[in-house]
Amino acid sequence: MPAERANTRDAEATGNVRVVARRETCEGSAQCMLALPDRFVLDGRSRVVVEVAEVDEADYDDVAAAVRNCPTGSLRIEF
Repeated sequence: MPAERANTRDAEATGNVRVVARRETCEGSAQCMLALPDRFVLDGRSRVVVEVAEVDEADYDDVAAAVRNCPTGSLRIEF
């Protein structure tokens, strides 16, 4: 288990893990939406909207991959 993942156990247990977006830097590549269409959508200006912010343990790896793959770094996970 990566160190970053190991450090999140307490936050996950209390449900305090969320994915957030910096919409002002989003360029609308939609990589997040393609990976997790139930969690991310694009608005009328082609900027990301986080539909489901809470991240549970079962979804963490998929959400973390979407965050890593954002070409503008507009997504992040908060603990």
